[in-house]
Parts: sequence; C-alpha cells; structure tokens
Amino acid sequence: MNLATKSQYFTIDVITDIDTSTSFEDLVLNADKYYYLQSTANMSDAMCMVAAVPWAGKLMQHPLIGSLLTPDGPEEDGIGRVIG
Repeated sequence: MNLATKSQYFTIDVITDIDTSTSFEDLVLNADKYYYLQSTANMSDAMCMVAAVPWAGKLMQHPLIGSLLTPDGPEEDGIGRVIG
C-alpha cells in the first residue's frame, strides 16, 4: 500500500466534500477518478516558472492570455472539474 498516494486521495476527497458536499471518492476507488492529481503534477513546471519569474505571473493573470492557458470550468477532468 502506497501511503503517500492514499493520503493524496484522502485530502482531495475531504476538500471536495467540504467545498461541494460531494467527494471525488478517490480513496474509495483507489484511483485518481477525475485526473486532478495528474493534472496538478503536469502543471508543476509552469507553477514553478510563474513563482520564479514575477512578470510571467502577471502575464498569466491578463484576461486575454490567462483565459487561453488556464481551465475555465467546463472540462470533465482535472483542475477544470474543481473550477466548474
């Protein structure tokens, strides 16, 4: 049993249950059902760049550019599912 993965599933389930009164049920299914953790891992390089280069963060917050690069909610999986 990978306790690190189980703790991530537990954390996501608790956060989504508190926020929406419905959890992702990742812990029960023992899987990243909506690929939230996978999409977060895929974005880690971009998040580090934005943290290290302040003007890149400001550029990402611009309405025209940010809307092209960030999820807006209608996605079924990943971060977009949480935003939606």
